[in-house]
Amino acid sequence: MSKGNILIIGSAGSLGRELCKRLKEKYSIFALDVNENDLAHVFRLHSVPVFLEDFTNTNKIMDIVKNNKIDIIINCAAMKHVKSCEEDVEKAIRVNILGNINLINSIKKTRVGFIYISTDKLLLSNLLIMLSKKIITR
Repeated sequence: MSKGNILIIGSAGSLGRELCKRLKEKYSIFALDVNENDLAHVFRLHSVPVFLEDFTNTNKIMDIVKNNKIDIIINCAAMKHVKSCEEDVEKAIRVNILGNINLINSIKKTRVGFIYISTDKLLLSNLLIMLSKKIITR
């Protein structure tokens, strides 16, 4: 039986890095993030193929999925810092909600599995982050 191919979106963040570390022995991992420096660190640590891309560009992601025969996408990417979300509400909605919805809609036509992982890093007083995480986990 061959290893499954897993694309970890948000692989340069704390959750993504940990998933790369834990899953690389059993699966073929492909790492994707928008943070070039931290993505380079992921490559140095885990020797996995990396893609410097914005996951909200669904066409690019689907090209990566098709060209690398991805079986499962694990999305850990999110805007999670309260101040950033408050300062750029449109971007927070695009990343935390619309990006996931568009990605899910794109992979519905395939056999690719989708896992969304959210952190517990939010303040109960921040409505935008709470709503964005609540909407996408439904």
